[in-house]
Amino acid sequence: MQTDLKKLFTDYISHASSAQIAADKTALQTAWQAVQADFKTIQADVNAAPAVVTAQNKLTTDSTTVTADQKALQTAFTKLQTDIKNHA
Repeated sequence: MQTDLKKLFTDYISHASSAQIAADKTALQTAWQAVQADFKTIQADVNAAPAVVTAQNKLTTDSTTVTADQKALQTAFTKLQTDIKNHA
């Protein structure tokens, strides 16, 4: 893709024909589509990896506990603020 981009830039700067610029753009678009397809494949492979699946499941399980702990801490903090305010 980088090569295609450089070629387009070079041809543009050197005032290449519109046909050459169009061909360069097409090559760049094709390269970009290949990069996007590769990214999707890599993402699918990563998401399907057993270690990733296990980690995602653990995160889902742990996030429930973390959320509950955050709520409990917020409640305790609010109570502490009220207690301090009432005793000040």
